[in-house]
Amino acid sequence: MHITYKYERNLTYIQLDDSDSLRTPQSIMILIDERITELRKETAIRQICVKLSILKSYSITPFNNEMLEYLRHFIKEEKQKQIEGKNNAEIIRGLEQMTKDYTIELNLVKENISLTTDNCDNSMKIEEIFILVQKLYELPINGKLIEEQITRMKEGRAHAVISAEQYVDLPTGFNSPQILLTLKDIVNKTKR
Repeated sequence: MHITYKYERNLTYIQLDDSDSLRTPQSIMILIDERITELRKETAIRQICVKLSILKSYSITPFNNEMLEYLRHFIKEEKQKQIEGKNNAEIIRGLEQMTKDYTIELNLVKENISLTTDNCDNSMKIEEIFILVQKLYELPINGKLIEEQITRMKEGRAHAVISAEQYVDLPTGFNSPQILLTLKDIVNKTKR
């Protein structure tokens, strides 16, 4: 599964009305500091992503962790924009730092897992996964969006399963075992 995000840099101007005119520059700075604090909490996305990506070694289904490749792609795009004259050195530094931080965290978690699995079977428990996902949902800025995306993804899968189901009626002269007749009655009752 791949999820693609498009990041844009936007300047936001807020026009203050009469009720906001009572605010002092200090109170506006407090609001800005609160927003920065909330944004710093969002780094939990990267940390949780690292922890969950380790699960690929225990996965039955194929797992695709392309986070580093994804970041490198954005760095390449931003460098191309820089060649074309855009002043985005700060964005490039931020993406490179994010790549470095992600790599360090991923390596630390991998080392920790290899140490604990060598000594005993201490793999991540299912409860821990749900706790990590709940932490993502509780993020102040992107939490609701992440939860909404997961819900839509689950609904899409459920719809795909329903769409793929096929009902086949047996020929009229076929002598069905009693179990098949019972199952047919149950399916017909659930359809109503």
